[in-house]
Amino acid sequence: MCGAATGIGAATARVLAREGAEVIVQYRTREAEALQLCADLRAAGGRARAAQGDLTDAGFVAALFSGEAPIDAFVHAVSAPLGPEPFAAAAWAAFQLQWEASVKTAFLLLQSALACEPCPRAGVFVSSVVTSGVPPKDWSAYVTAKSALAGLVRSVAQEAAGRGLRLNLVSPGLTETPLTAGIDPRRRELAGRATPLKRLGTVDEAAAAIAFLLSSESAYIAGADLPVAGAAVL
Repeated sequence: MCGAATGIGAATARVLAREGAEVIVQYRTREAEALQLCADLRAAGGRARAAQGDLTDAGFVAALFSGEAPIDAFVHAVSAPLGPEPFAAAAWAAFQLQWEASVKTAFLLLQSALACEPCPRAGVFVSSVVTSGVPPKDWSAYVTAKSALAGLVRSVAQEAAGRGLRLNLVSPGLTETPLTAGIDPRRRELAGRATPLKRLGTVDEAAAAIAFLLSSESAYIAGADLPVAGAAVL
């Protein structure tokens, strides 16, 4: 579980641990949250351990896949901090931050997974509904990075399927997480009311979709992008 300390990643780790998986909780800076999550999972009878490191470091990513026990499946739930900014005022550094968090980390995960023999059987990448339809105003860096992530995963999906690795995307709408907590509450409320279901998503709803795409029940689903967005995109 990459980016597992909080939000959708942590919720997914809880679901997978309840289903019997041994969960590796990868984190970069949120040590307290990651260690508490592992303790909670073990207290509930699950198996979990933490792995601190930077997913933009190729050596660290390769090490995740080269342990004694093979990686059966993986989840990429990684994003840089959010913040609206008009494109005219944006610096390339803001784009690069989003690009490295969303795309470089996915690139390294995919290359390491495909270098395994045998490959993991499934991988899910958390994208966003901003890649579909009309993108939100003032989010150009985030939209660009998540669009590139979706393109990368879809373009690699056929190659990976030939190796027995199913790759899919889950694209949540605006969801209540620590990542989105800094967004103006009025903007969050309006976003929720704008969906046909008239509310924001929850981390548990996104986690359920991710767990499904990792499970044997989705054994013939590969290259898909599953929106979890209350019919905001169709």
